[in-house]
Amino acid sequence: MQTKRIQESSAERTIFFAQDNTVPFWDHPNFIARAVIPDVYQPLTRVEQVIELWNRRVFDEDAIRILKVLGDAQCANEAQLKKYMRLYQEDYSTTYVSKTLRKFAKYGMVERYDCRIGFLEDDGDDYPKRPAPFTLGIAGVKFLQHYFSDMSFVKPEVWRQSNATIQRYVAMNEIRYQIAKAKVLTAWRWTPYIGGHTKNQPPIAVASVKEAQSQVEFQLVFDRAQSSQYYVNHLKDRLQQYYRLHEKDGRVKVDSMKNDIPQLFIISCGTLAMAKQLNIQLELHKYPFKVWFVLDEWLEDEYGLAGAFARTIPVESGFDLERFRFNIFA
Repeated sequence: MQTKRIQESSAERTIFFAQDNTVPFWDHPNFIARAVIPDVYQPLTRVEQVIELWNRRVFDEDAIRILKVLGDAQCANEAQLKKYMRLYQEDYSTTYVSKTLRKFAKYGMVERYDCRIGFLEDDGDDYPKRPAPFTLGIAGVKFLQHYFSDMSFVKPEVWRQSNATIQRYVAMNEIRYQIAKAKVLTAWRWTPYIGGHTKNQPPIAVASVKEAQSQVEFQLVFDRAQSSQYYVNHLKDRLQQYYRLHEKDGRVKVDSMKNDIPQLFIISCGTLAMAKQLNIQLELHKYPFKVWFVLDEWLEDEYGLAGAFARTIPVESGFDLERFRFNIFA
């Protein structure tokens, strides 16, 4: 398990390396993002202005579909948006997606972020670039809230205030996309109310999945561990809350989702090294429900999401992690 401790502003943090000796981009603690204002920028600030663009067909239905997909994803990078659109239509033009996003940016309907890793002096040709994340802009939020009044969309200032939030949602959208690609996703909710009370701290997301042939259905409750934050205490608090709710109701009830199907609790994190540390510190074997890991570093290999999971197993020295194949996503 390879880690490196760094001293920064008198606070010690850990960088977790993947097995190929790299640090996952969407979990690097020195991740920096900034909103990019396009050269031609005419942001719309009133809902009437945005509706007028739609009435004049400045944007066609396919363009609005891209905007809605981004609103549903909340924050996704350009490559993920292209993949989402190709799930909708296999021959969907990736060039059209790129052009539409840039046209949206002109009117403040979306915002594009430039991302880099701080303190890397040389980020030239050898440095792996990542597709730019996009979020809804002022006009995009107003437009979607007008037509989808039963849904909530994140205001652009939220993303500008937190690099870690951008990282978190791009990482989770890769999982969301791969579940959808496997054709087993029946519902997905970001930060839903849980436990019968709106004051309970929500997970980052809950997914319902159903295997078509066997009709096996269950719920995945996701939390995200980020090396740039106090991830151990965050997860301890969440798991203890889930334990209390589980003791009270026999499960963690989720608002507006099925509450009669089996649940699995999933910790999303960047690397096996981080997961091994969490497995020890959180003592996951003590909980009455299953807690598994899904790892960024395994999502990109030949097995995809199906092979990106790990679970606690007893060994002679205590407890360790076992990688396994979650066949519903194969």
